[in-house]
Amino acid sequence: MIIRYAEVLISYAEALYELNGSISDSDLDITVNALRRRVGMPAMLTNAFASANGLNILDEIRRERTIEFIDENKRYDDIIRWKIAEYVLPVDIIGAKFNDDETPKQRTDYDGHLTETAGMLNGKTRYDQNDMYVIEFAEDRKFNPAKDYLYPVPLYEIANSGGNVTQNPGWE
Repeated sequence: MIIRYAEVLISYAEALYELNGSISDSDLDITVNALRRRVGMPAMLTNAFASANGLNILDEIRRERTIEFIDENKRYDDIIRWKIAEYVLPVDIIGAKFNDDETPKQRTDYDGHLTETAGMLNGKTRYDQNDMYVIEFAEDRKFNPAKDYLYPVPLYEIANSGGNVTQNPGWE
């Protein structure tokens, strides 16, 4: 598979919105809503629905893309392309809720990773409820927007360019 038709549709919807600053309901119908109809989803995305519920259409198109490609390794490239990585990457990664009756391990096995009363852990609010397992802490997840939106240029390319190619900022 080179590209799925779903990617063509959702990319087209995103491109139309980015180009025009809006997208018509008929264009939503042949793109986003076509994907929704394919799986039998009854709710269709329209400008009226978005407006009535205080939603941003571009955010909804992007959310639909995230759902459509959940297991296809496109998310990181999308958040880099959308330039939102510094907001969505350095956050706590929350796992499942610990349940003493259903979890085979003891509470002490998860020491330092379970939220306490009101979702607090290590002096910070991590979630809005207690006993949530924090897989990875925000302070351990770094993203430097001055550097990390670009990949390093391979040294081989720089060396063989005759001085025409330089390293990307932050990767010197």
